[in-house]
Amino acid sequence: GWMTLAGVLAQLHRSVAAEGLTFGEVVRTLREDFPYDDTARWEVLSSIEEEYLKLLKRSDFVDPDRARGEALDRGQVESPGDLWLIGVVELPGLVRSMLLQAAAPSSSPIHALVHAPEENADAFDELGCVIPEQWESVHIPLDDSQIHVVRRPPDQADALVDVLRGLEERFSAEEIVVGVPDPDVVPYLERGLAIAEVPHRYAAGTPLSATGPFRLLEAVGAFLDGHRFVDFASLIRHPDVAEALATQGLPEGSHAVDALDAADRYYNEHLPARMTASLAKGRHYEDMHAVVQSLEGTLELEKLEGDRFLSGWMPLVLEVLGRAYGREPLSLGNQRERRIVEVCAAIKDAAGVLGALPKALDAKVSGAEAVRLLLSELRSTNLPPDPERDAVELLGWLELPWDDAPTVIVTGANDRHLPDTFGADAYLPGALRSRLGLPDDRARFARDAYLLTTLVHSREELHVVAGRLNAAGDPLRLSRLLFATSDEIAAQRILRHLGNDEDDAASALGATAGVDASDEEAAGRFQSPPEPTLTVPDSAAFAESLSVTEFSGLLTDPYRYALEKLLNLRTVEDTDREMSPTVFGSLAHAVLERFGKSEANNSADERVIRTTVDTLLKQEADNQFGRAAVPAVRIQIEQLRARLHAFARWQAGWIADGWRIVRVEESIRREDGVRFDVDGEPVLLRGKIDRIDHNAETGAWAIWDYKTSDKKETPDSAHRKGRGNDKGWVVLQLPLYRHLLAGVLDEEGARLVPASDQSRVKLGYILLPKNLNDTGDSIAAWDEADLETADEAAREAVRTLRAGEFQFDANARRGYPNDQFDALLGRKELPVADESGEDDLGGAS
Repeated sequence: GWMTLAGVLAQLHRSVAAEGLTFGEVVRTLREDFPYDDTARWEVLSSIEEEYLKLLKRSDFVDPDRARGEALDRGQVESPGDLWLIGVVELPGLVRSMLLQAAAPSSSPIHALVHAPEENADAFDELGCVIPEQWESVHIPLDDSQIHVVRRPPDQADALVDVLRGLEERFSAEEIVVGVPDPDVVPYLERGLAIAEVPHRYAAGTPLSATGPFRLLEAVGAFLDGHRFVDFASLIRHPDVAEALATQGLPEGSHAVDALDAADRYYNEHLPARMTASLAKGRHYEDMHAVVQSLEGTLELEKLEGDRFLSGWMPLVLEVLGRAYGREPLSLGNQRERRIVEVCAAIKDAAGVLGALPKALDAKVSGAEAVRLLLSELRSTNLPPDPERDAVELLGWLELPWDDAPTVIVTGANDRHLPDTFGADAYLPGALRSRLGLPDDRARFARDAYLLTTLVHSREELHVVAGRLNAAGDPLRLSRLLFATSDEIAAQRILRHLGNDEDDAASALGATAGVDASDEEAAGRFQSPPEPTLTVPDSAAFAESLSVTEFSGLLTDPYRYALEKLLNLRTVEDTDREMSPTVFGSLAHAVLERFGKSEANNSADERVIRTTVDTLLKQEADNQFGRAAVPAVRIQIEQLRARLHAFARWQAGWIADGWRIVRVEESIRREDGVRFDVDGEPVLLRGKIDRIDHNAETGAWAIWDYKTSDKKETPDSAHRKGRGNDKGWVVLQLPLYRHLLAGVLDEEGARLVPASDQSRVKLGYILLPKNLNDTGDSIAAWDEADLETADEAAREAVRTLRAGEFQFDANARRGYPNDQFDALLGRKELPVADESGEDDLGGAS
């Protein structure tokens, strides 16, 4: 925050001092009957400026603008001969004063060469700079055929390519130059030119802040400042760090693919907020520990911990770069490796300056602050591009007039960039800039109007491209320079190019969606999904054994099931900032499983049950999350505690009615699967039953599935969708539990639930929803006919799997809100409303 404020003040100082003024003089101007009073703030700024100058003097440094002003005051600015100003459009006030002093006496005259006809001499001052008042009503002779107004940045690239194609027979690449007043358009232009296979070169080069070594140090600084997991993940995602970690390997038997996968798996299970010594030692811990050790062995970041003087940090920061990029020799013949060397050299030079700070300017900082300060010195630095023959040159607006190419194409011709404007400035608004004599919007309009006029008159061909929307779909204003003409022509251009609101709205929608909403052909250019039909030849092998939970995927969306189960596609991310519904439910199941095996499992005392689940919840939460979890986890644990307390009330009453817990988390594994006949060929059913209860008094059995989703849901509403006779099975878990019971055996190897008791088996949910009043049991009311249709639905799902062909169905969306495959399948990632109008999100919030 302080560095940001310092940057603001530094920019203010440069703006004011360049005109030969001090902050104190701004205060005096504000006091001279100015429309508003901002003197208090500028008085503070003035005192800061005075301290800054004193500090420089004690350190044997000088402020360049203040030194020039003092030289002017002493009459020490001289010239050894004539002064020639060639095409100078504008000059800072301080430089102007220095030139005029150097030109006196007349023995050192100033010669100003202005690129304009003699009859326009009154539009320029004695130094050849534009006079703003003379350019306010300028008419720029642009023809409508030279103006191309399109919608979005990609369309500007298309327009550029179209113009180039029209020029290719008359001009070579070296005879064409592209102007880019708006740097935000450059990536789109470069991509469009690359797709069209047009060689090009952006003269501004690559920002140092976009290079690998810079971003590596940026990630190191962010991680050191708090050891947050999100910063740790960013650091190991850096390609150069990931490459180094890949050589270290993971422990034998690890299920993770690489360091990134290991970190993501650990995060999704344990949700650490920070990387500390108290990380939970649960699942995936060994993999995570190996990643941390590999990172430490690669970069040795512990050397950047603690506080020391800024100058003393610089060698240690450079050591990090050395360890990251010095593992093997870099070849200057390789473009990527040569760039790394150039960037590291620039970083080393900046570190050398900070490493030589005098004591008065040095300060004690943390390693993270040292890295940030070093990078702040480099953030505005660019690496020049490699020379390239026969390439179309992309130049900034101010460089454009100096290029002698006979053809010019100006892109991004929109206000704020052409003409350049200062915009809303909290410290130096337009009125204050004008009063102080600082460059203002009028001066910038005059400068850019003059430059565009010179291009019109000096080039064989000129084209101007403007956009109506930016990349985010927000409207842009066309450049005022395009309307610097007669009223009649300006009116015609307004009607021709500004369009109507409906077009803008449609285009904004297209920009957001990534397609032009008005262009059906463009919208259909890319097909989603990539393959309308997935063919999996060996899918029948997967049908030999199925979990009862897998049937829902086959019933709801077979195509998606094939992606996930047969092709083994998955998404592992670290974007959650709270327990996901799956993790929340898993924690609840772990507590309830241990409760079902505890001595209190068949107690009818609510207090005993509550005390037991409290103890088990603390143990499970500590084991899974430790003390480093994200803050929301603590809140969710308390939410789960409240649900478990409500469960304790229901459980006590259930036991009082004669019921007893017989089994919990009863698993039927693949090798013990229960045979289920489909067209004469059996399928082995497997799965895990959350809980089996028995009432010795009535002889009844209850098969339970715990449900921790936020809203109350009955077995029928979860398992079947639709209305009336159109209801269809989308989940088969509870109905197929009937078959799994044949594989649940007692201690003597006999069926736990005798076949004769099959009609006495209740299927249902034990609900632990957000609304605690809804906690309790929900029994399915299916009859034998209903259950028979469920079995037939299961057989049909198996037939689909055995067939091995899976058709994409764009409407098969229900049941998968916030699906990991939505982006792949071209579906909008919006919650799906169920029939009651509520979002079908489930889980804990």
